[in-house]
Amino acid sequence: RGLWLFEDCAHAHGSRLDGVHAGNFGVAGAFSFFATKVLTCAEGGMLTTDDDELAAAIGLYRNLGKTEAWRSHHTVLGENARMSELHAAVGRAQLRRLDEFLDVRQRLADRYTAGLSRLPGLTPVLPSHTPASWYKYAVLLEPAVDRAALKAALKEAGVRLGGEIYEMPLDAQPVFADRIPRDTRHPVSEDVCARHICLPLHTRMTEDDVDFVVTALEKNLT
Repeated sequence: RGLWLFEDCAHAHGSRLDGVHAGNFGVAGAFSFFATKVLTCAEGGMLTTDDDELAAAIGLYRNLGKTEAWRSHHTVLGENARMSELHAAVGRAQLRRLDEFLDVRQRLADRYTAGLSRLPGLTPVLPSHTPASWYKYAVLLEPAVDRAALKAALKEAGVRLGGEIYEMPLDAQPVFADRIPRDTRHPVSEDVCARHICLPLHTRMTEDDVDFVVTALEKNLT
C-alpha cells in the first residue's frame, strides 16, 4: 500500500527472528539507550537503515539542519539530537558485552518460566522468537486478580515491581484527547494493559533473586 515499515526496536537489542536482527525488517529501526534498556549509554538512541538517502536526511535533522557539521548553514528546521562522545563510549563498551547480557537475561527468564509454571492466576507472556532481549518479563494476570492489591502485597514482601509496559492504551492517553473520538474502543489492548505486570529482570540479578520473586508471588496469589 505504499507504506513504510518503521520498527520500534527500543528494547530489542540482539533480538532475532529467523536469524534476522531486529532493525532489519523495515526501512529503518529505532533503538533506545535509556538507562533501563538492555544496552545503555545512560540516554540517547540509534537509528538503523540501509537507505542512504534516508540516512542522510536523518543526519541532517539530527544536527540542527546543517549540511556541514561545523558550518552554521541551516537548510531544514532540525534539532540537536546528537549523542555525545562520552555516551557513545559507554555504549561501545556495553555493545562488547551484549551476548553476555542476553545470556544472563535468558537464564533468568528460563528460571522464571519454570518457577511460574506451578502458580495459578497468571500466564507468562513468552516470545515466539529466539534469541529475545528479555528487556522485561511480562505476566498476564487472571481477571479475578486485583493488580493493585497484588503489587502492594509484593512490595510489603520486598518485591517492588517496575512500571507496566503500557499503563493504558495509546488512544486513551490525554495527549490524543482532541484527536481520537471519545467512543473509540480497543477492548483487547484495554484488557491487556489492565492485567499485566512486569517482574524484576536485569543482569545484576541472580537465580536466587528470581526464586525470591516467585515465592512472593506464590504466597500472595494463593
